[in-house]
Amino acid sequence: MKPTQIISTTRAIFFGGNLYGIIQKLPYLEELGVTCIYLSPVFEADSNHKYDTGDFLKVDEAFGGDGALSDLCKQAKKRKIRVILDGVFNHVGSNSVYFDRYGRYGSSGAFTDRENSPYRDWFTFRENGKYDAWWGIELLPAISKDSSGYRDFICGKDGVISKWMARGVSGWRLDVVDELPDMFLDPLCEAMKRERSDVFIAGEVWEDASHKIAYGERRRYFLGGQLHSVTNYPLRDAIICCVKDGDVYKMAAVMASLCKNYPKKTLDSLLNIIGTHDTMRILTALSDAKTPDDKPAMSRFKLDPQELKTAKDRLLLASSLQFTLPGVPCVYYGDEAGMEGCIDPFNRYCYPWGSEDTELISWYKRLSALRREQDCFKNGAYTLIEARDGLFAFTRGTGEERVLVAVNVSATDITMTAAAAAGFSTELLRSGSHCASGNDKDKKHGSSGALYIRSNEVGIFK
Repeated sequence: MKPTQIISTTRAIFFGGNLYGIIQKLPYLEELGVTCIYLSPVFEADSNHKYDTGDFLKVDEAFGGDGALSDLCKQAKKRKIRVILDGVFNHVGSNSVYFDRYGRYGSSGAFTDRENSPYRDWFTFRENGKYDAWWGIELLPAISKDSSGYRDFICGKDGVISKWMARGVSGWRLDVVDELPDMFLDPLCEAMKRERSDVFIAGEVWEDASHKIAYGERRRYFLGGQLHSVTNYPLRDAIICCVKDGDVYKMAAVMASLCKNYPKKTLDSLLNIIGTHDTMRILTALSDAKTPDDKPAMSRFKLDPQELKTAKDRLLLASSLQFTLPGVPCVYYGDEAGMEGCIDPFNRYCYPWGSEDTELISWYKRLSALRREQDCFKNGAYTLIEARDGLFAFTRGTGEERVLVAVNVSATDITMTAAAAAGFSTELLRSGSHCASGNDKDKKHGSSGALYIRSNEVGIFK
């Protein structure tokens, strides 16, 4: 979660959705091609976003309680879908059982009883009565990660990690992982791997995490014992610059850097995001619209028909890159249904059941099916073919088992070089209303994209 001042008028608005509702929608998620659900925080908390944890040992009753999470994990497993939780371990809520600033839980909170509370050493209090808060937000008292009591509570044999993984949780996304020192992150990851050998651990990092330096310390996320993946924000930025601004050179440069810096197994596991709860909705971000600066206007902002069409055409290309470049596509709920929205919290509206963009949903289903059909998109080698004049083309795979992905983000037609197009003649998928036909696939028409595979290897994907 990016540090932003919490706005009371938005954090206290509730809409009634719960984990049982997700269970009801598992058929839709399965049909969409989802194999893993990453949930935002589910533990008891005052706010709707739940990043102000009140009790790590309770699923919020508004979401259905502990039983609802267990049921979700069981029902999802039947459909070969895993469930990952958001681990928010840098801070808690001021109105939590551990801090209890307002006396809700009795007399054992660190704020209520600063001398005798069992949670006293979790927090840092100042002589002036103030306390360390996450990014200065008093609603979020910061945790002292060198507290052995806190480490045992989270990572111990019967701790928080153990409880929820025993309920069926398959992994964790660690919020602001660069603020978790190794002395806490090591036992945290060890606790997760102790519970199940196939646990998936991802961290929220906004930069290239392979050589991340945080608070003067070089991180060793991928040197063994810690993370499997991180959020791939550098790729998100490159994709937006590519399909919106035509900057195929940045696209090529970012991919070259990622391939050079990350271990291959990590590269293939990066969470390829183009929209998250911390960013503007991707459809809005890809438009040419000037978004408002004040929050009341943001809450009402919608793209006009032409802006929406332009953004949607670009989203077809952006999602193509998201699904075919190295990494795992991570789709923010509703992006596949055409949801719009400015920055947080106006990117968190309810899913538009009954008014979805069915054309976009169909497109995402086709992309998901393509990944299932073509193993090269899971771990095949990435090779840049061309990056020039609005054309970005690359292959995935090895030897003859390769797929060519070509995207033209310019307004004009571009002919690929003969060498680049050689051998790729079976069309798998295309976007854009003016794409080339099968017999002139070496020519890429403006604002279009297509995927090809070498001849006689698979049938045409429709």
